[in-house]
Amino acid sequence: SDNDFTLNHNNSILFRGADVAAVYQADFDQMVAGKFGMQKTASLTTTIAYHGLPVELYFSPQDGAMAQVISEVAAAETSIDFAIFFFTEDALRDALIDAKNRGVAIRGLWDALGA
Repeated sequence: SDNDFTLNHNNSILFRGADVAAVYQADFDQMVAGKFGMQKTASLTTTIAYHGLPVELYFSPQDGAMAQVISEVAAAETSIDFAIFFFTEDALRDALIDAKNRGVAIRGLWDALGA
């Protein structure tokens, strides 16, 4: 939308590779077939090698992306930096508070309207 290109501070990462494209294509194919949300089948491939580094891909809601984010927050040992538009997930808030309480440095950026 116009807002997303001109007003919202969105972030993106560009991956070029057949492995990444295949995972996204499989998810898009489900939507073309009329499956959305929890009607979609979870991704069979979530971790791929990209230039020798592991990259994990999750789609919401069927792949449990939020549960994975919370798991990563729970495993953090030194610092967490995040940018989020609307902070609405109580379990994520609680995981960040727990991380702060165990000494993990937390820095966040969010939209003033979405806070």
